Amino acid sequence: MTLARYRAVLKALGKEANLLQPIMISVDPARDAGKVLGDYVRYFDPRIVGLTGDLPTLAAVQRLYGAQVVLSAPGEPVSVSHSDYLYLIDGQGQTRKLFDQQASVAMIVEAIQLLQREADER
Repeated sequence: MTLARYRAVLKALGKEANLLQPIMISVDPARDAGKVLGDYVRYFDPRIVGLTGDLPTLAAVQRLYGAQVVLSAPGEPVSVSHSDYLYLIDGQGQTRKLFDQQASVAMIVEAIQLLQREADER
């Protein structure tokens, strides 16, 4: 659902979307390696970059951004649960806004456009 929202936001932004770099970070490297992840995110929009890494690296990123992730233990049926936020990060790497699933596409677009105007004024 998150990637479908990315696609809707990018479509709503039109040409302004070219100023963004949408990224999706997988939390399940065992199933989302290489081409599988790339093909998956490109299905939603070719501008989305899919990233993953080893579990210790992903754990560091999760701590940095306050993401909550629970993976099933080895030998158990595959189960992944995680927090589901869109992060709006500015050109200096600062998180400017978090959007939960209640945020509309229009709200997200408005926040992106505001951030872009701020950047233009600098």
